[in-house]
Amino acid sequence: MNKLDGRSDERRVARLALRLSDSANDEDEWKTVNGTHIKVGEGGEPKSGPPALKKALNEKREETIEKTASSQKSSEKSTESLQKVAKSCNIKASDGLQVKGYSSHILDQMKDRNVSESSVEGALTASLKVKPDKLDEYGRPSRQYIGMRATVAVNPDSGVMCSVWPTSNKLRKKYGGE
Repeated sequence: MNKLDGRSDERRVARLALRLSDSANDEDEWKTVNGTHIKVGEGGEPKSGPPALKKALNEKREETIEKTASSQKSSEKSTESLQKVAKSCNIKASDGLQVKGYSSHILDQMKDRNVSESSVEGALTASLKVKPDKLDEYGRPSRQYIGMRATVAVNPDSGVMCSVWPTSNKLRKKYGGE
């Protein structure tokens, strides 16, 4: 019987713990780790096998669960920051959409990317081009307004501006800007 020692064994245990947590199903199943058969329960927890191996697998499983939960919380926070209005406004965009505010994220971007509030408002009210709505990988909708000096992404459902960047010379020329 192999002992659980050395880096390669730790890596194998970590990979197995990830696979076990991913493949949790309704019935117990058998897995082989370092030549040892172990029974795995519904939630990916080891139910049989050498105590040292069970302990190591449980620790890795718990660590994986904590990391996943932490990652989900940070993703939820970033999504919330894109939806919350940090600064109110009342701008009617060139296509008729009522823009209600700036997210905290866009305010940070404006500062970091040297984009003025007047450039943002110009992109919304005197757009060179309004691109059709699209969804990002999280299913959030956005509509891009390309202006002379800035391009602004707005969530059309909430009316909150969520991203901004300077308009490139190439796009400005393409859509009839000077």
